[in-house]
Amino acid sequence: MVSEVVERKEFKAVADATLSDFFTRTPRDADSYCLRMTSGTTDGLPLFLVWDNRFTAHGLFAGADRVLMCTGSLAARLGNALLLRNGMGAEKARVLCADIQDMMPEFSALMDDFKPTELYGFSSFVRRAAAFCSPETGARVRALLFASEPVSPALQNVFESVFPNALLKLVYHTNETGALSRPPCGHLPLDSYHVLDGVDVAIDDPDETGAGDILVSKRISPNIVVEKYRIGDIGRIHHDPCPCGETSSLQLLGRRGYDYIRIAGTTLLQKEFERAAEALNDLFDDYRAEASSQVTDSAVVGAIVLRVHRKDGMWSEALAREIARRFSAELFLTQTKTLDDLVRAGAFSPLVVERASEPFQVKLKELKLTQRKD
Repeated sequence: MVSEVVERKEFKAVADATLSDFFTRTPRDADSYCLRMTSGTTDGLPLFLVWDNRFTAHGLFAGADRVLMCTGSLAARLGNALLLRNGMGAEKARVLCADIQDMMPEFSALMDDFKPTELYGFSSFVRRAAAFCSPETGARVRALLFASEPVSPALQNVFESVFPNALLKLVYHTNETGALSRPPCGHLPLDSYHVLDGVDVAIDDPDETGAGDILVSKRISPNIVVEKYRIGDIGRIHHDPCPCGETSSLQLLGRRGYDYIRIAGTTLLQKEFERAAEALNDLFDDYRAEASSQVTDSAVVGAIVLRVHRKDGMWSEALAREIARRFSAELFLTQTKTLDDLVRAGAFSPLVVERASEPFQVKLKELKLTQRKD
């Protein structure tokens, strides 16, 4: 077990230090810095921190020309667009920020007019945008860019069909620490990365397969270094030589779910699940939620399984249906859309509620993201 680990709830001190350092010792090259807002920790407000792009920027946008931005909220899209033009190697790129609600028949004409050369964002969002690409528009796309977004083999097949000339480029980063991996070398599986110079990655308390919590140490500004930060992801380090010359790689296995997980173009927030569960405390006493996604012919569809425990042991199919109905109406997966709304829109499957006859052993109500195998 690694000692003196920085937990997510403790990262606020690091974020505050970046703000204090920047405003008390403003550098001459301030244009290379940016102010970031993250989702924060489970029990806290959003975090604000200052990034130095020399240490935090990933290299996905280098040489980009016309980028279709397919990320979540409007603030996230605009923030990514600003980052793209500030230290990301694409200062002259044109950017079209799309919203998931733009995915209507009229969007095809907009895609043909904009003629994107790169698409960036959630893989599920890009999959929806792909449905509105004509063969001519799809053939013009040079690269699909994803940062810490899982791409399943089935989704990769769809992308290769719609965008036959596009390279699939993935880098690993977090909203708190910035880039953690090099640009893709082309030899690794899509779930594996070469760690960036200046970044140290360790696995905390690995199991018999070498899998465990990823701990990151890196510099995020000239005077601020984060040490052994538990980012919430599970991984495994492989010490095998790569044809590109690197001698090791980091395999990303999934997310613990300390604060959030991303699935089907949405961000599932731990604190929102807690709020919804509290609103239904007359129906169950404890829960676990597991999210997954499946690639269909036209989109990526999310799914949530909610396992609930009642101390009195009472259970019936009618109770399960009532929990599913009320929880789906209570849980917000975007700022304005509930799970019920997204089920009606076809973005999520109906909530599945299962009984847990025994109490959960671990009291932390964590979300566990499972990658469905194709």
